[in-house]
Amino acid sequence: PIHHVTVTYIKPQIGSTTNAPAGFTVQAQAAGPALFVAVDPATLTPAPAKGDVVDFTITTMGTVAMERRAQAIDSLTVVSSGNDVSALSTDVSSATDLVSNLAAYDARIVTVTGSFADAASNSGQGFQKFTLTTTGITGEPNLQLRVPATLVDSLDMVATCSITATNVPVGRFNTAAEIGVYAGSDFTLTAGPAPAVV
Repeated sequence: PIHHVTVTYIKPQIGSTTNAPAGFTVQAQAAGPALFVAVDPATLTPAPAKGDVVDFTITTMGTVAMERRAQAIDSLTVVSSGNDVSALSTDVSSATDLVSNLAAYDARIVTVTGSFADAASNSGQGFQKFTLTTTGITGEPNLQLRVPATLVDSLDMVATCSITATNVPVGRFNTAAEIGVYAGSDFTLTAGPAPAVV
């Protein structure tokens, strides 16, 4: 049984239904713990929304690439709606343990400012990733920003750009900490070079 947790983020279905299924993250305190519920909210009644406080029962747990997930739930009840999730978000721009203590951050929502240390590379079907440099962590290939490939292309996201992502979930893929952004509204991009005319 899970009681009175806040739905902090709704993750859309992009790419692989195994590695990146639709779902939502829940959290009760800013310091965690948090959990990714790998169940498409659209299939639930009522459909949970960001800012809902909910109760439910987990009926199946699983692990995918070292990430613990609730893979089936029932008895979902919405206790209240419209709550501000920013109170549950932690600014991790100066954190030094995002990778070394990844289990403590998994599925929590965070705010982070950093820059891209390299060009985009493949991160599974429909996604690309950048190595992220922050005030707290430099030169760590397992600290990554994971972005839908369509956003990378449409916004000209390249190495040397800086980013501030706000109230977005931390995911994991084995030992990699993945800061996930799924829509342009999740972040502000600065300091990127102008597009080149060819």
